[in-house]
Amino acid sequence: MKIERYLEEKKTIKLIDVTYSCNPYSDWGELKRHYHFFHELVIVLKGSVCVEILGKNIRASSGDILFYHEGVPHKEQYAHKNTEIIAFAWEEKIKIRFPVLTHDTSRKICFLAKLAYEREQAGYPYKQLLQENIFKVIIIELMKISESEENHPIIGKVKSFMIDNLSKPLTLENLASCVNMSKYHFLRKYRNITGRTPMEDLRNIRLETAKNILLTTSLPLKAVSSKVGFSNATIFSKLFKKYFRLSPGHFRKNKSWKKNTVFLK
Repeated sequence: MKIERYLEEKKTIKLIDVTYSCNPYSDWGELKRHYHFFHELVIVLKGSVCVEILGKNIRASSGDILFYHEGVPHKEQYAHKNTEIIAFAWEEKIKIRFPVLTHDTSRKICFLAKLAYEREQAGYPYKQLLQENIFKVIIIELMKISESEENHPIIGKVKSFMIDNLSKPLTLENLASCVNMSKYHFLRKYRNITGRTPMEDLRNIRLETAKNILLTTSLPLKAVSSKVGFSNATIFSKLFKKYFRLSPGHFRKNKSWKKNTVFLK
């Protein structure tokens, strides 16, 4: 794995700066085409950023991460008046090139970026050491994402959209529109990346979410099915039994499931 090789080589990172910008639209709005003598990582916390880089126009929104390799020209425009970003500048002769655009589905990197910036502001003892170690964890998290299909910005964004709108009657058109694609182009691309259709993944996410609701609440089946976006409890029960080999009622009563399950708050 790339992560194991990275750790074995014991590479050092020289973190140059950690910066936070709130509403950069009013500060600079659009930067002229430029490049850096360092690597730069931009985490979009809120709003959106449009970037021209490597002959492409890319739009990054909340939860997206932009990577600019040293010496690569790029031009940024902050497309939203309430954009918030955290940027890291660092030096390192890395062999692994991250994609220009990555999506942080779990929001771990967003959390770590905020933590690193808080240390910048707090005058914390051993601030530099803490920041560098937090940033190393961010790099490792990026590597983990890059080794999975979730790295692809389309997959990450679509799955985040599914989770955020799980109770709604989502269609293929809804999913395609969240990444600004026609439904047929979106379907082909999604299937090429994952080997599954987006509607199959939506069904699986709904059923996995329903499983956790059944184990952690006493909501009736009708309420559970509605909460995860099924049109009625009968369809939900049939799919649940096909997927888990147990009816929802029997699943909830089966204590052996609970023994091996850890629930996160």
